[in-house]
Amino acid sequence: MNPLAIMLCAVRLASADPDAPPKPVDAPEVTPPAEAGLQYEAMLRAEYLTGQPILVPIRVWNGGSASLEAPDIERRPWLIAFTFDQGNGQIERRRTTPPASDVGQMVQLSPRSQRRTLLEIPATGSLKPAEYRLQVTLDPDTIPRPLATGTIRVASPSPASADMVRSISAASRSSDTTVWLHKATDGYDLYLSPLSTNGRRIPAQWITHLEEQVNPVLSEASGGETGERHVMWSTGKRSFGWIALEGSGVEPEARSVEMPWPEIELVGRPATDATGNLHVPVWIPAPKGSSGEVRVVTILDRGAVSYRRAAKFEARPVSVSTTVDDSGAVQLLVSTKDAVDLYTVRQSGSVHAELPIPGRRIARAEPGSQYIDVRFGLRSTTADRKGGLSILATTRTDVTLQSTWLGMRGTVLDERPPSPVPEGGSLEGLVTSTTGSIGYLYKTASRQAHFIEANQTIQFEESLHGDWGLVRRDDGSAALIRTAKGSIFTVRSLRPEG
Repeated sequence: MNPLAIMLCAVRLASADPDAPPKPVDAPEVTPPAEAGLQYEAMLRAEYLTGQPILVPIRVWNGGSASLEAPDIERRPWLIAFTFDQGNGQIERRRTTPPASDVGQMVQLSPRSQRRTLLEIPATGSLKPAEYRLQVTLDPDTIPRPLATGTIRVASPSPASADMVRSISAASRSSDTTVWLHKATDGYDLYLSPLSTNGRRIPAQWITHLEEQVNPVLSEASGGETGERHVMWSTGKRSFGWIALEGSGVEPEARSVEMPWPEIELVGRPATDATGNLHVPVWIPAPKGSSGEVRVVTILDRGAVSYRRAAKFEARPVSVSTTVDDSGAVQLLVSTKDAVDLYTVRQSGSVHAELPIPGRRIARAEPGSQYIDVRFGLRSTTADRKGGLSILATTRTDVTLQSTWLGMRGTVLDERPPSPVPEGGSLEGLVTSTTGSIGYLYKTASRQAHFIEANQTIQFEESLHGDWGLVRRDDGSAALIRTAKGSIFTVRSLRPEG
């Protein structure tokens, strides 16, 4: 399911769950209106973002034993009115303009079933930050029936953490999105947004509310726009939490899993295979010394968990990278200073906890150099080469970096020219391009950075703390994107002046 589908003005979802929903925010004790066994509900959140549309899920459910007809609110959104009380004597009602003639479309609800419709309140993107008293009313022109009344808050974006690493799995090729956490007045709201550099207003899809601050990570996924995805975060030394992105106005259930080891470290990125299973690479340190092992925690959609081993290592790997290939399988790259190993986690409907993950060594570092970054990448197709999923391995000597494109079996595809390392510089990030060039970002002092690409060097003042990432703009130039209070993301061009 496309996670951005929630941005539609009206979406429906049918399921068999007649249980009574939670009460709306700040709602009085009111029994939902009923018509011959039908009950209605509107669900309000505590806080919304300024500049974003306010979307309100409307639910009608049939708790009886016979099929019933209900108004088709998706096709007749004018049956719902939204009244704002701004607290200064100004009361404003908003709804979709009704047609000259309402033909009265209805839907059939079977016993103990429900129908959800996601409605956008008209023209709410212009609301100023403030508190508003909002009432949602059914049938405003006949016998008005309140569905929910509550105080909502419209606030400016206040990012507390974000996943700013650009992924390259099948899903990201057509939907380059990220997740970020908004510091609400009470707790935190998790959002999904495009990782945009075009300067236009960035849409933000609300996912769920969390009580504690976390560092969310969006899973790699398959299937492009239709691929299932998860959001994951650490919850302690031996546990992590996750949710499955649902879309269509459905708030996902947050879950967690505790490991059978006293301590783990999340490495790489989680990945969702083509069958919807979540795979999480973890580093499990040995009780003593620097050694340990890499395992992949697999959570099936039924909740069963396995902990398959990739390999043991004498020290924590230099880098761990994941992707989901076009077949839907999860690929896992594990790099030490001296070698690169590739593991394949196949789709499975069952858990094989004792079976190791098959893998093979695909590259070794040349004498005098060490791997410092190994990741998956996409190479564009040209007249003299075939593009596709590849591996970018970067090594360092005392004075230079060198990046080499490898095939998935370790064949050298392209060896890029060495790039000089600025004095005192530590590599903080790199970004590839469709032309084959690679840009390197170095930190040289507490607030000093160098960006080097080909024969061009840009020196600038920037604190590389917090959440940031390197991206390519539509014109091919590099940019540094990071969170910013009040605007979600800000973009700094890394193009030479003049």
